[in-house]
Amino acid sequence: AEYNKQNDINELTWTTKSEVNNDHFDIERSFEGSGFEKIGKVDGLGNSSASVDYSFIDKHIPLDGNYVYRLKQVDTDEMCIRDRFVTRSHILS
Repeated sequence: AEYNKQNDINELTWTTKSEVNNDHFDIERSFEGSGFEKIGKVDGLGNSSASVDYSFIDKHIPLDGNYVYRLKQVDTDEMCIRDRFVTRSHILS
């Protein structure tokens, strides 16, 4: 994740190397160690033998501090098959 100070947003980007039955990614956020909350969803490509780039923009980061994002890859059977964590600080100066 990258903080865009000019627009006051956190930009998340990730790449899959291949996909099998990838329905979507749930995007969750935690602030300063609090519980995770779902803040978005990005549709998956489904099946691919090539790399696929994805992105999500978090426009709601009103507090300075550490944000942790969890990406949950969900297959077409609605089963979570993989979690990924990303940390991003948001500090105004």
